[in-house]
Amino acid sequence: EITEKVVICINLIDEARKCGIHIDAERLEMRLGVPVVLCSARSGEGLCE
Repeated sequence: EITEKVVICINLIDEARKCGIHIDAERLEMRLGVPVVLCSARSGEGLCE
């Protein structure tokens, strides 16, 4: 079903951290106007949100 509800999920956050990459989810949410969730499918981080 297609709806107007949007959530952005950024996967591989654990790999990004290992490379020294910081992703500011709160700032992205404010700029984009939609919820942003950081997750790692490997560790399960962020998947319960």
